[in-house]
Amino acid sequence: WYTTPGKATIRYDERFAEIFDLPPGQTVPLLDALARVYQGDRDDAAGAATDTVASQGEKHYGDEYQVLRPSDGSLVWVRSTGQMYTGTDDSGRFVG
Repeated sequence: WYTTPGKATIRYDERFAEIFDLPPGQTVPLLDALARVYQGDRDDAAGAATDTVASQGEKHYGDEYQVLRPSDGSLVWVRSTGQMYTGTDDSGRFVG
């Protein structure tokens, strides 16, 4: 998966789609993906991602949280890692 800060969308692969119960190979609003994170874990997951983006590449992202899959109502545990990469023109991409 990856997201470009300021665009509020996330692009993901087939494995992410399977875990988050989303259509494969698409770009969706970041809030749609975040809404799948279990409510009790959502603030921590979003906060960890925000801190990593704000670090401009100085901090690695790592978090564990539950994802609620709407198709069958199951909860699955996810271990997610990522890194913020910035370009010379202050553009960036958060990749996991």
